[in-house]
Amino acid sequence: AVVSTQSTGAASDSTLLSKLFYYGREKLYNTIQNTIVECKEKYGTDPVLTFYEGISLLLQDHIPEAMRELSSISDHRDLVIGASFALIMAHRKARIIDKEAVSE
Repeated sequence: AVVSTQSTGAASDSTLLSKLFYYGREKLYNTIQNTIVECKEKYGTDPVLTFYEGISLLLQDHIPEAMRELSSISDHRDLVIGASFALIMAHRKARIIDKEAVSE
């Protein structure tokens, strides 16, 4: 059996990732969300898309929605560190801080 070492899904789409990085750099966070909605038709519920959606929500101060998206991928092998840092940021920005969740 041959095992492929190449990524599949959104993580392997360099054009998509370039767009998301550009939109983020230019602070076009809503455009990130619109792009992700379009890409979900192609990739489904890809964890990389969920990560970027969570980040864009966080940067727009939609804290509960960001936490929900990021929590759903916090155990994903490739995204655990990024999702964890983003969740810490979200908890710090939240008006009501759940100290138990932050300490995890």
